[in-house]
Amino acid sequence: MTIPLELKPEIEQQLLNQAAAKGLAVETFLEQLVETQLAQSQSPSKVLSDEEWEATLMQIAWFFDFKSHPVLATLR
Repeated sequence: MTIPLELKPEIEQQLLNQAAAKGLAVETFLEQLVETQLAQSQSPSKVLSDEEWEATLMQIAWFFDFKSHPVLATLR
């Protein structure tokens, strides 16, 4: 599929710079951007429940030694 795009000059320059930095043609770079964006938008993001969020935070607190931090030490 071919889609014509009208880009602002500064966006066009950024696009050219990023494609060049990756050693890609602009068309290939744009194709990869679109594919990546579509793949990310299709993968469901997991929303943690309050209990899962609290459990995750507690695991982090237990993993690190927070004894020296007066506020974080109270989590234990």
